[in-house]
Amino acid sequence: MTRRLLSLCFLLALGACAQREAPPHAPIDATPRVPVLEFQAPPVDVIASPVRYTLDRQFTPLVNFYLDDEVAAFGRGEDTAIGELFKLVAVTAEQVRSAYAKDAAAGDQRFLGRQVLLSGSVLGVSKDDDKIPYVVFRDGVLLGTKARLAPDSVAVAATVTKDQELAFVCTGRGLVARTPLFDDCRPAAAVAQRQARMLVSEFAGFARGQSVSPEATELAVRFESLARAVDDRVDCSSGCEGRLDHRHAAQATTLGAIVQAMRAGGLRIDTATERALTQASSGPAARGS
Repeated sequence: MTRRLLSLCFLLALGACAQREAPPHAPIDATPRVPVLEFQAPPVDVIASPVRYTLDRQFTPLVNFYLDDEVAAFGRGEDTAIGELFKLVAVTAEQVRSAYAKDAAAGDQRFLGRQVLLSGSVLGVSKDDDKIPYVVFRDGVLLGTKARLAPDSVAVAATVTKDQELAFVCTGRGLVARTPLFDDCRPAAAVAQRQARMLVSEFAGFARGQSVSPEATELAVRFESLARAVDDRVDCSSGCEGRLDHRHAAQATTLGAIVQAMRAGGLRIDTATERALTQASSGPAARGS
């Protein structure tokens, strides 16, 4: 199983989580750092008695490392499964300025009214006439590209420093006074963490024997297959890519055996998910085909 396949499975699982009803957003943490996600397999004594299957000891460090890596990459403005989920246009402030300089109409077609993963180096922080703070990114022009913060993210302005590399999820508003403007901006890392946290919750429910989304179930089985392929003495908390036997972990027979063991141990895996895991293609696109 390649890292790309994990990203695609991760994308499907995040999408399923995003479709579930979620509580209203709380104000975003004012510190625009990448939060650390922590999945912890439920202790045996809190798992329902019918559940006898225990996840491999490498499952937790692998999940935490992979999710942290995805969130960190998205927080830097890089292409990730999370960006694919939101169908974001990943772009730097310099690229935005260049696009508008070449053809303003084409720039609007690409950015206006669309969600954008905007990244760059901070030139400064200011406020508009409505006292709403915005971050100014360097873009090769004196005035810079402006990213106006969303109401739940205004506290971030007090923590931003000049020359800091940041990324925000914003909505394009076009050129205002010949300056590219983006609105409703939230720290990319915080946006990613919210989605990943829902997936972590699904993994915990799966380990307790609860029914979770097929996508989260499939991803859990694939992580378990990878975890089994690593010696327990190896430390995977910082990644253990060189010690993973991806090919064996992705084999239909390997995944099928894990599905049977999990079912026998009381975990819930539906037949459609089993088919998606055990088809020869071993790919998430097989679901529903």
